[in-house]
This record gives sequence, structure tokens and C-alpha cells, in this order.
Amino acid sequence: MPICLDMIVTRFFLIFFTICICLNADISIAASTNLVIDKAMLMKLPVTNSVMPHEVLQLQKKMTVEITKAAYGHALEIVISSLDKYPNNFLLQTYLAMIIGDYAVQFEVPLKQSMLDKSKSIFNKLMNEVNTQPQGIIFYFKNEYYFRFAQYQQQYENGVARVNAYWGTKEWLAKGFGYYPQGVGGYYSQGVGASNYARELYQQGNKKLAQQYAQKALIAWAQCFSYDNTYYNAYVHYALTLGVLGNKDEMLKALRRGADLIHQDLNYPEFKKVIKFFDEVEKVNSKNIDESRVMTIIKKAESYIKKNGIEKAIIEFKNGSSDIFIGDYNGMFFVSPLHPEMVGKNQLNFKDPSGALVVQEEIAKAKAGGGWIKGRWRKNSQTKTFQCRKIYILPIAGNYFVGSWYHYSSDKRGICVS
Repeated sequence: MPICLDMIVTRFFLIFFTICICLNADISIAASTNLVIDKAMLMKLPVTNSVMPHEVLQLQKKMTVEITKAAYGHALEIVISSLDKYPNNFLLQTYLAMIIGDYAVQFEVPLKQSMLDKSKSIFNKLMNEVNTQPQGIIFYFKNEYYFRFAQYQQQYENGVARVNAYWGTKEWLAKGFGYYPQGVGGYYSQGVGASNYARELYQQGNKKLAQQYAQKALIAWAQCFSYDNTYYNAYVHYALTLGVLGNKDEMLKALRRGADLIHQDLNYPEFKKVIKFFDEVEKVNSKNIDESRVMTIIKKAESYIKKNGIEKAIIEFKNGSSDIFIGDYNGMFFVSPLHPEMVGKNQLNFKDPSGALVVQEEIAKAKAGGGWIKGRWRKNSQTKTFQCRKIYILPIAGNYFVGSWYHYSSDKRGICVS
């Protein structure tokens, strides 16, 4: 019995000791990370030159390996120590700016924003010095600069110029200054630029041009992947392209491929950002479909009323429609599939749970020529759950109005947006 007790105590202390070691290791790593970031944030960079020692190219290869694994902390350590030896090197300063900016997404505000600001300040400095550099570095730098400052169309055009500059030359597959060879890197620039410009256009409502740039991106990615398909970041932007085109399954497949390459899951910040965008796309598409359906119902009702008159329409819709209501400017309702108890009664002063005089709101909209009424919190009679309901009102001759609606989900705060 005492032996068993000794074994239990010994095992307990071994477990406790192991936990302490792990906790101390985590604290040590966190402290080391903070020291590296602090040093990077405090660096004051001198004016660059165009000298390119062979050792810098070797260091650049090491950093690229770390970047392709999303190991930005290690990459940052390498570039800081390299700049201690070669402080005036343009390529190393570019890598510093790039790594700080990419590493920032792994942190929360305010550190994240401070790192992004530092990255941009270095890029701005280097933009004033880039023209003294050789062509390959200029193409590489501008690709990174345009991306950081959301100048995506220029980034795409920079990629086109890069392909044209190296196509058919011996430098086409020569080692570049980033992950890809000199010429092939132009396809990467085109893919990143076109996919992000397509996203931007889509969010601005220019879906036609967004589709065109998404197609340009697909062509660029096909070329890029034919040379190399092992860079996780390429799959991030390829997935964004697929998201713009509405292809959810292929988008997720691309993100999973990228995640596998760096041994992460889809909660990694770059992947989450693409998924969040696609969720927004789905909401917009759903809204457009719902609004189109409502307008089709309204137009059919309007056509029927013009042909048959409001009295016959009331009889027809009361017996055969579940998505049209009819009222008049006095507040009387003649058809109301959602609230049949309202039919034949004056509802002029009816208030919803929020206290809004909704019938007066509908009458005012009709008198103003009709249109959409912003969403309000309502019970969906089909699902028996509360959702946002958006209504379209159309005025009808004789002081009548017809309406139809659709339901949609509120935002995370429970607010009916739009």
C-alpha cells in the first residue's frame, strides 16, 4: 500500500512539473515574440542603396521558406538580424515592411493597427527610393506596395507588365525576389490583384465588372498553379476569386488546401477573412432573390388589378393568395393572409411590438408613390420564429394599396439592417 501511494505521489509531481515546464515555455515564447516585434517597431531605417550581396539573396531564401509556412515570427527574426549587417539593403527593408504587415493579422488591436501602420510607413519610404533598383526588385516591390495600399487594379497591371517583360527571355524561370520565378511571379501579381479588385467591385455593386476581373484572376491562377501549387497564400486569393463567382464548394476546397500547407484550420485569420466575405455575398444574393420574387408578385397583382378592378382582385387574392395584402388609405384591410383577423377592421392606429404605427407607415409610403419599407422584427407565420420582415408597398387607384414581403435574419445584434 505505501508503495502504491509513493507511485501516485511521484506521478502527480511529474505531471505538475511537466505542466510548469510547458507554461514557462509558453511565457518564454510570448516574451521572445514581443521583444522581436518591439525591436521591429522601433527600427529607424536609413536610405537604401542598390548593392545586392550574395548573402542577402541567401537570407531572402530563408525568409521566403518561413513565409510560405506562415511562420512570420521566425521570418521577422531573420530580417531584423540581416538588417543589422546590411541596413541599407532595399530588398531587406522591403521584407521587413512586408513581414510586419502580414504578421499583424495574427494580433488584436491596438498592436495589429500599430504594426500595419509601421508596415505602410516603411513602404511609403521605399516607394520614394525604388526607381534606383533593378527591374526585378521594382516589380516585386510594387506588387507588395499596391496590395498593402489596396491599389488592386494597379497590382494586376503590374503583374501583366511583369509577364510581358520576361516572357520569352532566359529570366522567365530565373530565381525571383519572392516565392516565384521572375516571370511566373507576374501571374501571382495578376491573380492577387484581380481577385481583390473583383471583391472590391462586387462590394461596390459593380457585379458585371467584378465578374470580368474574377475571370482574369482564374486565368492567372491557372498559369500560376501550373508552375507551382504549394504556396498557401496563393490559395487564399484563389479562394477569394471563387467566392466572388459564388462557388462555395470550390472556395472551401481551395482554403482547405491552403490550410493543409501550413498545418492550420479554417480559423486562421486569412482564411476567415475570405469566408466572411463569402457569407456577405450569400446574404446579398439571397436579398436580391427575395426582392426579385416580391417585385414579381407585386407586378402580377398590379396587372391583375388593372385588368379586373380592385373589387374582383380583393375576392381573388383573399381566396387564392398567401403573399399579397390589400388596404386603403383609411386604414381598412381587405386581404391579409398573415393577419386574417385584421380583415374588415380599421387598423389605422395599429402598433407593432416596438410601438411603430406600421399601417400609417404603409399608407404614407403609398401616398409617396410606393417603395420598400425598412425591415422590422416580426413573427414568421411559416417558421413560427421571429425574423426581420421587409415590405414593398404599391399604390393603387382609388386610395388603395397592395403589399408583399420577405423575411430575413437580423444581424448579430438582433437589428434588422436595410
